[in-house]
Amino acid sequence: MSRPFGTGTRSARSGRSTRGIGRALALALLVQAPTAGAAGDCCAASAAPGCETSACESAVCAEDAFCCDLAWDAVCAAQATVRCPDTCAGLDPFICYKTRRNAEGEKFEPRSVTLANAFEDKAFEVRKPGLLCNPAEVEAVPPTNSDDHLAGYRVRRAKGEPAHARVAQLEALDRFGSLGLRTVKERVLLVPSAKSLGGPVAPPLDPGVEHFACYQVKRGQGAEELPKGIEVAAVDQFGQAKLFELKKPSRICIPSDKNDEGLADERHHLLCYKAKRAKGEPKHAKVGAIHVANPFGSEILDTRREEELCFASLVDAP
Repeated sequence: MSRPFGTGTRSARSGRSTRGIGRALALALLVQAPTAGAAGDCCAASAAPGCETSACESAVCAEDAFCCDLAWDAVCAAQATVRCPDTCAGLDPFICYKTRRNAEGEKFEPRSVTLANAFEDKAFEVRKPGLLCNPAEVEAVPPTNSDDHLAGYRVRRAKGEPAHARVAQLEALDRFGSLGLRTVKERVLLVPSAKSLGGPVAPPLDPGVEHFACYQVKRGQGAEELPKGIEVAAVDQFGQAKLFELKKPSRICIPSDKNDEGLADERHHLLCYKAKRAKGEPKHAKVGAIHVANPFGSEILDTRREEELCFASLVDAP
């Protein structure tokens, strides 16, 4: 039996439809044979219905009864990776800050890189840093790897390269449900980085995250809007815990092979939302002299404000 993610019902929390992402995507993302027998690991396909973690089982089956009625197949396991972040290890959520160069920092020298991902394979000019993304504790669930930071650099296609071929129909599934989107153009390259508030730091030797090419997105034609009032409690290493309201999806970030260095994980994407502090929450207290290091070199940055919250996502595009 084949069916898409979800049953067309709505998430109680977000009100978003969960239709649209098909079984073929999940099988491509989670290449594994179902195991037989009793219910088992929520993060793995099984021929038996249900899984051993009741909270995760309930979250998935509330949207897709197939998973509890017939079998916990690859579709169910794929849903668990985004609906059950405290059960299935994947990408941590990130709080991303708009940044500027600290007075003690050196000016970034633009450079060219090649990026290959599910959308395109071409050369880009990396212009300057503008974001810093910290792994975040969300709804009291701590990040699995607090050392995995991402520095965001503005990018544009290199001279002579074709313009981005817009993806008109793109379905993204995250912990809130499914959303129909379309891409506009490339905006940011997220680079695995080390971060320190106490002085210079060495670049990460074996980061647990990939490079991500991030594309500006808008609501897809005929797709539902993100409901108003979605609020998320989040805090990171800067210690400024607060409630954020998610305003709209801003970027889809695709794992990308930089300069033919290879990819360890092509499954997990990031869907980023414009975020604003909820009513009554304090303003961001700017953090200065943040030392950041990655293969592009070292930066000293100051935060300006919270810009986005990013969450692990599965993506389906024609």
